[in-house]
Amino acid sequence: MAGSWLRCIADGVALLPPAIPRFLWVHGGEPEQFASAQQVIAGLREAAPGGRLVLTSSSSATLEWLAVRFASDIVRRVPWNLAGPARRFFGAEGAALIVLLESDKGFPPRALARARALDVPVVALDIPPDSGSLAAIVPLLPGGGAPASAAPMPSWLDPLTRGRTWRRVAPLLRSRRIDDWEALRRRLGEPRSVLCLGNGPSSEERSLLGVRHECLMRVNWRWRGRRFLDRPDVVFVGDPRTVHKVRSCVLAFLDESLEDTVLLRHLLSRGLRRAEYFTMRRISGLIRDGAWPARPTNGSLMVVAAVALRPEHLVIAGIDLYRHVGGAYPGEPRAPNEYARVHRREVEVAIITRALAGFRGEVTIVGESLQEALAAPGAPRVG
Repeated sequence: MAGSWLRCIADGVALLPPAIPRFLWVHGGEPEQFASAQQVIAGLREAAPGGRLVLTSSSSATLEWLAVRFASDIVRRVPWNLAGPARRFFGAEGAALIVLLESDKGFPPRALARARALDVPVVALDIPPDSGSLAAIVPLLPGGGAPASAAPMPSWLDPLTRGRTWRRVAPLLRSRRIDDWEALRRRLGEPRSVLCLGNGPSSEERSLLGVRHECLMRVNWRWRGRRFLDRPDVVFVGDPRTVHKVRSCVLAFLDESLEDTVLLRHLLSRGLRRAEYFTMRRISGLIRDGAWPARPTNGSLMVVAAVALRPEHLVIAGIDLYRHVGGAYPGEPRAPNEYARVHRREVEVAIITRALAGFRGEVTIVGESLQEALAAPGAPRVG
């Protein structure tokens, strides 16, 4: 709860704005507005490949909705209507374009005045948008731009994890860190069968309820509340908010930067109760030493870890490579069925292929997309 209030205040006064130059700013009030403008938002990404989208709203419910359905973009509470927050939110090289869904309702007048003073184009988009809406916006975009970065989304807590105080506190919070595979294997009871569930629609195939497993691995938190295999032993964290959503499990992070951010959130929300976790770039040579051209997905990290536990049987489901006909996630057909900009399909498949190539147990893949990708020439044979 404390972490939520701190974030609300930090976003409202824009103390921690997105550290991204030339971002495109889309503001709305209700989820329906963003859903209706989904194709325009996707078009903005394509038209300005060097920029990131910042999606804002004054509604907490809308922000939660956006964080789930637009995971590749930066979601922020709109800054308060004060001169300081408006100035800080724009930054030195801030918004290159502002798109208001329907009108400027809920958008701070001082930010609007700041945009006009800086000659930042502001477009009010009708909802639902017509077929020419994107074409009318594109000429206003900054030209060119660098390819999308493989860096993770900036967190509002990142600056705090670089301070002197954090360097003193952090070692106290790392006392339950697991630093080798054998220690993790012992912690999980030396499981002979492991079930890995990504967040794709195949993660809720009814046949999975009959799969015997001694260790369940999941990704982030969107499966909470769906009452389907919702008691994981290990959760791979990409979204730092996961720490507020899951309990009584081992956490897993890609790298030390995310580790620090999540440990700080854990301290703010759970107090001095220490998290039990491991970090893939500390523990896995495949991840640490691989020169991957994009950020590894949590699904691929999960498979690497499951293989390292040396179970007799490994079941993988829910890694649908954003190619499932049912959409990106179970029960959410309108969510964008695409990778976040920091990830790439070929990198996810390559990591999973490399991991399974050294596995000597039995593998079962649930989901046609991953089955087909792994059956391609050069991929390991799986049952």
